[in-house]
Amino acid sequence: MARVSYIPRGSGFLLRFIDIGLIILFGFLMITDIQIFSQIKMPGRAEDATVPDAQRLSFVTVEILPGGRFTVVEREREEVFCHNVTALDRLEACLVAVRDALRQRDRQPVVLINPARGSIVQHTVDVLDICDRNGILKNINREAIKL
Repeated sequence: MARVSYIPRGSGFLLRFIDIGLIILFGFLMITDIQIFSQIKMPGRAEDATVPDAQRLSFVTVEILPGGRFTVVEREREEVFCHNVTALDRLEACLVAVRDALRQRDRQPVVLINPARGSIVQHTVDVLDICDRNGILKNINREAIKL
């Protein structure tokens, strides 16, 4: 008596289904035009990096208060440059004036952004954008979201 091996019914269907799925997948990969356009800044030599002299840095605090109010204070002299400014163009003019005043004293300004708990994130982003536009070093003065 010959031994008959038992092959379950429908097992060929599953293999064909997997084959068809793989063919479709590879077909999509072949016809898809994948192009990645990105520019990656490669690290340079350590001698090329410009690190500002720590003796020349002056820290300026921008307090972001609830309601979109900003206060700009130089920490070294505890001098208030702008108080309760609400317009972004006035804040930008104030930060440019602070930057120019500090550069005249041969100091490099560093803006420390201090958002209050009730302030919205967009105001912090606005201050970051102002600093970027005007070439001012900046950082967020909260440990959880520090740059």
